[in-house]
Amino acid sequence: MATPVKIVYRSLVTLSLPTAVPALISYTQNILKRMTGNAYFANPTPTLAAITTDLDDLQIAEAAAISRVKGAVAARNEKRKALVASLQQLRAYIQSVADADEGNGPAIIESAGLAVRKHQRHRAPASVRPQNGLPLARSPRDAVRSRE
Repeated sequence: MATPVKIVYRSLVTLSLPTAVPALISYTQNILKRMTGNAYFANPTPTLAAITTDLDDLQIAEAAAISRVKGAVAARNEKRKALVASLQQLRAYIQSVADADEGNGPAIIESAGLAVRKHQRHRAPASVRPQNGLPLARSPRDAVRSRE
């Protein structure tokens, strides 16, 4: 008798970054709070201190942009890009830690204050599914040609 195969899906980290700068600041503060002292993340790359520096720079630039100082919005946007780049590197680090421990992957990801991406099954469109013994079409155009 064949042993049933258990399918284990890889838990994927999703950042779900807010678009508004004040919300991004709060979001990043939550991640920093949850990762500080977390046993799963002993040596994060980039370091939490580097992300804190990027966050502080963004907060200062946001305050200048709110006061409508000339050129402050462009400077704030640059600081936002730097913070987002650091968060994306941190996401890659968290993903590598979660991949190393597949069984606890979702718990590891959520302990960092991030979300786990849901797995979805996708079904091929009707135009590329085999119908009435016809060969599988590579595109809807091929499906029309094979019927002719």
